[in-house]
Amino acid sequence: MEKRKNNQKYANDFFELFVALPNKEIVNQVMEDFFTLSELEAVAQRWQIVKMLEQGISQRQISEKLGVGIATITHGSQTLKQKGDGFRWLLGRNSKLRI
Repeated sequence: MEKRKNNQKYANDFFELFVALPNKEIVNQVMEDFFTLSELEAVAQRWQIVKMLEQGISQRQISEKLGVGIATITHGSQTLKQKGDGFRWLLGRNSKLRI
């Protein structure tokens, strides 16, 4: 329990610093310092999956196109359905920016 509390404190500290980053270049530098290439690729892939799900592309089609397992896609789909407020906010922001 104490370890979880301590981890949450550091996570909150990180989030506070992260939201204060001044520009995309600094965000990129921080992400590259914190995460391995594999972790960054996993984040990018998860974002691609969420965007494709939002476009109505079937899980099977996403699996075939990206070469990922259905379980990975189902996780994104379930998150969108059950909570997903963060995903929906990003998707709305994405459509406004036309990324």
